[in-house]
Amino acid sequence: MIVLWLLLGIIAVSVAFFIPSNSTEVWPELNLAGLVTAVYLLVLLLYTLRKPISTKKRVVTWVLAAVVMTSIVLSWTGIERTSKWQRGQLLKIHSVIIRGIACAEVPDTLLDILAQYHNQSRGQRLSIGGIFRKNCPDATVGYNIHKPDGDWDSLKVFVTALSETEVVMTAHHPYSRGRDPSFVSYTGRKGSVQERFILTEKGVRHESDN
Repeated sequence: MIVLWLLLGIIAVSVAFFIPSNSTEVWPELNLAGLVTAVYLLVLLLYTLRKPISTKKRVVTWVLAAVVMTSIVLSWTGIERTSKWQRGQLLKIHSVIIRGIACAEVPDTLLDILAQYHNQSRGQRLSIGGIFRKNCPDATVGYNIHKPDGDWDSLKVFVTALSETEVVMTAHHPYSRGRDPSFVSYTGRKGSVQERFILTEKGVRHESDN
């Protein structure tokens, strides 16, 4: 009988944990598995605490079980809140780092183009767009000019506008949270970080989209 109870408990908790979910977080599965575990333990206690066990022993056992289960629930919910808070903080830090990388990398590229434009001789002069195309011959609208430093580098810097007088680059990271969760980025992803940089002959302008 003990083996049967153990098997039932293992099967019930495993099924509850591995039920398909649309959530990308692990806590919904953990909470469901914890709820099934609590129900299983209650049923096990009801089955175990029967006569001929005395009423006094049953009352004491139920009181102790209630104290233990309440402590576990409080600890469980506390850990969940803490883990979600830590995750939120890490995502904020990640977003700050991504913005810093974009704001350090993209303007340097555009300022180099601007310097070449203003340092041209009095003869045949190229436009801002012409110098950009000369430096990045493969770049067209929609082209990602960012060269990743590794498999972990998901930052993308798209050329989103290119004319003779203006070059616009949009830095986007698919996994970093922006300020507005409903904002739709250049790639169509919602809520992610996006920084835009506009180059004209007057200089580089930065606009933080999200």
